[in-house]
Amino acid sequence: MKIELETTAKPPRPRLKGGKPIIISCPMSEAQRALQAEVEQRGDRLRNEDVDPGEDNVMAINTDCRKLALDARLLSATATDCPGSKINGCVPPSTHVIAQSFGGLSL
Repeated sequence: MKIELETTAKPPRPRLKGGKPIIISCPMSEAQRALQAEVEQRGDRLRNEDVDPGEDNVMAINTDCRKLALDARLLSATATDCPGSKINGCVPPSTHVIAQSFGGLSL
């Protein structure tokens, strides 16, 4: 079995429209700000060694930060939908691309 890395395999990639990524700015919601404060407190407790590494660790905090950056609902089941979240910000451009690519869209 031969394993090829991306650098050696050179898989074909589609070109970006306009030649570069489109930046869509999505401000943090109040729910995200509140959850961010909780995650920061977890980091402080870990840094001060007030928590057992089996209970909480840097990788878990990092993962939660990535989830929080997308949508507060990925971190908290009680968080409400925020129209300005990154997840919701991806929907219109994605559906537009799919509709153009396949000649229509059916959900």
